Amino acid sequence: MTIIKPLLLTTLLGLSSLAEAMIAPGHGHAPLAWAGQVELDHSRDKQAAGLTTWDGRLWLGDDRNRLLLRSAGEHRDGRTESAELWALASHNVSTFWDVQAGLRADTAADSEQYAVVGIEGLAPYFFDSELHAFVDRDGNVALRAHQSVDVRVTQKLILQPGLELNAGLQREERSNGDSRLERGLRSSEIGLQLRYELRREFAPYVEWVRERRHGETADGQRAAGEHTGDSSWRLGVMLRF
Repeated sequence: MTIIKPLLLTTLLGLSSLAEAMIAPGHGHAPLAWAGQVELDHSRDKQAAGLTTWDGRLWLGDDRNRLLLRSAGEHRDGRTESAELWALASHNVSTFWDVQAGLRADTAADSEQYAVVGIEGLAPYFFDSELHAFVDRDGNVALRAHQSVDVRVTQKLILQPGLELNAGLQREERSNGDSRLERGLRSSEIGLQLRYELRREFAPYVEWVRERRHGETADGQRAAGEHTGDSSWRLGVMLRF
């Protein structure tokens, strides 16, 4: 994951589980409440040895208006390679969809701040879907789309395929001056997670993740002698509270 799905903390469950936790049957407006979810995993693959990822979310509010706090990132060999902190106001605009706006701060090697707007919800056939746009201080716009779906093998065993795409509308110089992000589709991540819900609140899982760079971003990495993609197996646990 950068994954993010994608909080990993990688493939993510979103609005469907939140709705179960916060909306009482037969009531159109739930009282003030909170709910959260955390995913933690560690790679057992040689290519990504020592890689730990996390993705955590906390919702505060009712079924119409919420504050979403989120943290996601990667830690490898004693060093945090990426870390994102989000704070979004979320407003329900239909039965299964929320619009969101707020801020995101990246606090790892390339520190950046973004304004965020997006939409999150449950698409037809129960696909958990997210689409967010990020605008940095120079006006550069990046996009991230994520989708996942739960396929129940048994009542407790769940298979979850997921996909994340990252793209940019402009070329962006990184703050460290050593690299840049190209225009167009930059990266993708596909994952296949198999988890076992011992309880609704506790579910260990195993996950296969394939990350890949695309387009001009991949060309730049090839020119620098770097790999443009890799796969890894991860063991992790999902916690809900």
